[in-house]
Amino acid sequence: MNWRNKKRLAMAVHTYVVYFYGRFSDPKQNVLSIEQQLQACRDKCRKLKLPMPKFVFMDAARSGSTVVGRDEFEHLMALAAEPAPPGVQRVLVMWRLDRFGRNIWEGFRNGDLL
Repeated sequence: MNWRNKKRLAMAVHTYVVYFYGRFSDPKQNVLSIEQQLQACRDKCRKLKLPMPKFVFMDAARSGSTVVGRDEFEHLMALAAEPAPPGVQRVLVMWRLDRFGRNIWEGFRNGDLL
């Protein structure tokens, strides 16, 4: 992509809508771990000059081995499947890619579903 196309793309996007997804898998983990993930993502949004997350999805005490039972994950995926309004670019942030799946490879696979 040449610089003119990048400039046109940047001009075409007027609004960013940020989504956050957090998950921890072991019920013995500290409930605040999702809050810590969210805070790390807010810090990253500030650094990248993105708006704060508008939609926050959190699955507590849910394994990443399957999407079944991860209600917030399923809600996020359903929302992402809807077309974005013109001029809106959706951005998904998460603390680490393994929050999106059991491991990094499943995280990539789930990302492909978006």
